[in-house]
Amino acid sequence: MPQTGAINLSEVSISDAKSLARHVDIPAHLNSPLRRVMFPGFDSFSDSQREEVLRWTADALEEDAFAEPRSAIFLEASLSSSCRDVRTETNKQRKGTETGTGRKRKWVPATLDWDAWTALSQRLRAERERVLSGLDKICRLTSMSVAPDYQRRGIGPMMMQRICQDMDRDRRYGYVLAAPEAVKLYAKFGFDIVGKVETPYGDITSMLRQPVPMDNLKGEL
Repeated sequence: MPQTGAINLSEVSISDAKSLARHVDIPAHLNSPLRRVMFPGFDSFSDSQREEVLRWTADALEEDAFAEPRSAIFLEASLSSSCRDVRTETNKQRKGTETGTGRKRKWVPATLDWDAWTALSQRLRAERERVLSGLDKICRLTSMSVAPDYQRRGIGPMMMQRICQDMDRDRRYGYVLAAPEAVKLYAKFGFDIVGKVETPYGDITSMLRQPVPMDNLKGEL
């Protein structure tokens, strides 16, 4: 059982990538539409196949999440190493960096359904570009993972509060492509549904948060 106690937010480092992939990222997203499209039949994978997916996921964290350390926010809500990060990207990076829906990798697991992944990636990219076209100063939430044993304990809202504070301070739009189970959380923090991308495993919802009005910031400046 998870230990009880205070939960604190802290930064994570590149050395945490493999542990985060194994204990947080993979188990947290096993049932997400994107992951199920990428790795159909994961539950029946052999140990060696699972390890290959783990290594690829860890490589993805190292290459994407830490390639531009000043461009993103990485947080760990630490309660016995319980959960992983929130990452944001600015509008300038959006054109040059692909994440979970379009990573360029030197190698890929043999179990990855490349054609299905590529097709879904293109649809997600088209939806994102449709919504963000013409907008500036965008904070794009690319990943938020909480280890299953620590979900529904207020960690997601804690992370979202931190991210929204940063967005509000810089008066940025917020954008996320949300898995079905995350839509309610993002809605609570001001994200509105602006579209969706259908998959065989549920809709991925396109959500946009407007910049906070300047009048709302006067007391904080």
